[in-house]
Amino acid sequence: MARPMTRSPAPVLKMVEHPISLDKAKELLAGDLGDVYRRLLTDCCVPIYWFRLDTKDVTIAHNGTLTIVQTPKTLLGVTAAHVFHQYQSDLKGGSVRLQLMNEVVDDLCERVIDVSDRLDIATFALDDRLVKRLGRTPLGVWPPRPPQEGKGILVAGYPGAERTSQ
Repeated sequence: MARPMTRSPAPVLKMVEHPISLDKAKELLAGDLGDVYRRLLTDCCVPIYWFRLDTKDVTIAHNGTLTIVQTPKTLLGVTAAHVFHQYQSDLKGGSVRLQLMNEVVDDLCERVIDVSDRLDIATFALDDRLVKRLGRTPLGVWPPRPPQEGKGILVAGYPGAERTSQ
């Protein structure tokens, strides 16, 4: 007879008290400090999207967000692995054009550094000329500090659900 599986109790994490209350943090983010943080986040992100070239309908097929990061050795772009896999799938279905903002990127598959389905992350080699044309400033804190329980995090992106037609 098989023995029932038992799990060890989860470790108890001590939550460090943050010096700023949640209400005060919301107040700060609603003002000038929030504007600075939003600018820092949006300055390192660009929309990544593609559309079919073999149809008259030039609506965006799929999209995501690419974050530009400068490590001590490499300038790279980071997006979700599922975004890259969707692009690969759409490529098999015919001719597509991929853009980062208004810049056409014809060689994304050749720029792949690594893809992790487990972590849902894909990284790509970028070059200074492309980043300069995008008018973005790479995120330069490397390695990033891991999130800490009880402290806030900020996230930026271009979710497809929020996309509008002009």
